[in-house]
Amino acid sequence: MKLFYILVTLLILVTGAYARSEKEKFESAFADLKRAIKENQFLSTYTHLPEYKVITDMGYEVAPYIIEKMQTDADGFHLSSAMRQVSKRSFVYEPERKKLCQDGGSQALAKIYVTWWNKERELTPNLFKDYYKKWHESKELGDQDSASLMLLKIEALGIEILPLLYETENFHSDFFPIICRLTNGDVTPCLNEAWKKYWEGKKGTFILSENKSLTGESVTNNTHKN
Repeated sequence: MKLFYILVTLLILVTGAYARSEKEKFESAFADLKRAIKENQFLSTYTHLPEYKVITDMGYEVAPYIIEKMQTDADGFHLSSAMRQVSKRSFVYEPERKKLCQDGGSQALAKIYVTWWNKERELTPNLFKDYYKKWHESKELGDQDSASLMLLKIEALGIEILPLLYETENFHSDFFPIICRLTNGDVTPCLNEAWKKYWEGKKGTFILSENKSLTGESVTNNTHKN
């Protein structure tokens, strides 16, 4: 029993050290980006800068740090495109927000991401279920246009739908291209086993919504063919 508590304590210390390390790496990368922006103020966008790519290459694990900068740092809004890249969350199918982004640019998009992260992210499972149901109904009716639109809306929910897709019964091949894009091509489309292997190895790196019903709960009981 004593050995068990020693191992648990070590695990907590290692996990905490890893989190601090990731945070420190992000802080350093963000400081580098701010310097690069200051040196390149004549540019209309900064997303092509090497310093920007360093942040996006860190992946979804740094999403909380991006949101924090958006809320506390005057230059944080420059990370709005980075948030889009690491989270894959898009608002293009939400007309009001799409217009806000078009009119207000990066600053408007940063505010939208902050609101989504703090107040709406936990609604992702419900939105997924709604879109999934509509997609399935459209498929059964042979309405391919509506089915395709639902697939686009599902993908726009971003990386956080990956656990939901994994838990879906009778997984449909329509979702493999979405998985391929959300995982940056790490999963080859139409290879079910590759997807399962990827998820089992990578699921711990994703920050899931606080909705605890995600774990172990099937998204639908409908049966349909691949």
